[in-house]
Amino acid sequence: MKIIIGVLALALAILGLRYVDLYLDHTTLKDELLHKEQLHSQQLEEQKLDYLRQIENLEQFLVFNHNSNTSPTTKQPGQGLPQKVVDGSTSLQSFAEIRDSSLTRAVDQKYSIIFPGLSLPHEDEEKLRQLLVDRERVLGTSTVGYHSSQKEIEDSIRQQQELLAEIDGRIADLLGPEEAQEYELLKDSSYEQHQMNSFYEQLGGRNSLSNDNQRALLITKLEHKKNFNTQLQEATAYLNNASPEERANAEKKMQDALNQYKENYLREARSILTDEQYNVLSEYEQMQFEEMWSSLETGWRAQAQ
Repeated sequence: MKIIIGVLALALAILGLRYVDLYLDHTTLKDELLHKEQLHSQQLEEQKLDYLRQIENLEQFLVFNHNSNTSPTTKQPGQGLPQKVVDGSTSLQSFAEIRDSSLTRAVDQKYSIIFPGLSLPHEDEEKLRQLLVDRERVLGTSTVGYHSSQKEIEDSIRQQQELLAEIDGRIADLLGPEEAQEYELLKDSSYEQHQMNSFYEQLGGRNSLSNDNQRALLITKLEHKKNFNTQLQEATAYLNNASPEERANAEKKMQDALNQYKENYLREARSILTDEQYNVLSEYEQMQFEEMWSSLETGWRAQAQ
């Protein structure tokens, strides 16, 4: 019996020692885990600060580059740059090159029907291209921030519109009367040209239509869009102070005007396209105009609240 008790006591002692050992291991692992969590949190915070610094550098770079491209004063590369940008990484330069290349491609595509017929001296054509790139850059500049007040937003939009008007004036000075009219139609036509590209894809590619027919189709749509936009601007101003009954009547008139825009455009498009092409366009544009009306209606309803 004494032997059994002795064995049990020895076993308990061994288990006790093992428990102490496991407890110490647990404590050590817990401390290591806590240390790693703290280290991980510190690394995340450092990464966050690093990203914020990169964003700040990028914002400064974009602001500087925007100002330098819209200013009449020519600066040498790097002159006047914030020190962070001068000493900055090539990633910012690469970003600028990618962005400028993208803007140049956008200009070439957007104004592709103007450039072939230009008879400008080479120097003036280069000025025109740069002004068009500057305009796209201004259009792509955000005027709203998370912390912007209503007044700041309104001031930013006003400044943006003033800058666009200045660029438009300088472009008009370089173009002849007919070219200037085409420019007025094309300058805000990115969405319509996107729609045209979607239509061409449904036909099997741009080669399905000749260049002349592509040009005629786009100009036709933009001319009718211009007429509709004039009515839209008048209606939007009227709706600001309209009673519910007046608003309902005005919205009905605008829906009729939008339908007229669609019908006039499609009627002229029929003379440009084959029957098969016209059927594809008619079905496609029906959906596009329905979406346009839905968007306008939603905006007006939100404005009325």
